[in-house]
Amino acid sequence: MADSIKEKSNTSTYHTDRSPPGSVVESSSKSRWQNFKDSFKEVDYGEIDPNMTDIEKANYATAHSPLSRSLKNRHLQMIAIGGSIGTGLFVGSGTALRTGGPAAVLIGWLLVGAMMFCTVHALGELCVAYPVSGAFSAYATRFICP
Repeated sequence: MADSIKEKSNTSTYHTDRSPPGSVVESSSKSRWQNFKDSFKEVDYGEIDPNMTDIEKANYATAHSPLSRSLKNRHLQMIAIGGSIGTGLFVGSGTALRTGGPAAVLIGWLLVGAMMFCTVHALGELCVAYPVSGAFSAYATRFICP
């Protein structure tokens, strides 16, 4: 037990969605290019019941993967920068206002806003019902195709 703690503290390790639950991949042993190439390989589910379908295996793997809930200062800064970019795009929409007029901008804003509201609401429901460690693509893996 002490050896595994010592080993984890000396090397940079992380858990990926493509590795089976409980396994650890060492970042120092693989290059970014190798990790990129390996991301296209078929998922190795390890000791999961072989009688399960691919979808059931993906559901099991994402449901039993550990969640990491740690936002660092750099993450918050990137969120703030994203908000600033969104505000800049809104201010920069003056050209569309000049070209199409206020009614066109309002109609376009309402259409896109309704689509975005539905998408974000659906993703919020998925996050609450099925919390997984990973990006939103984990839901596509789980519900559409592994």
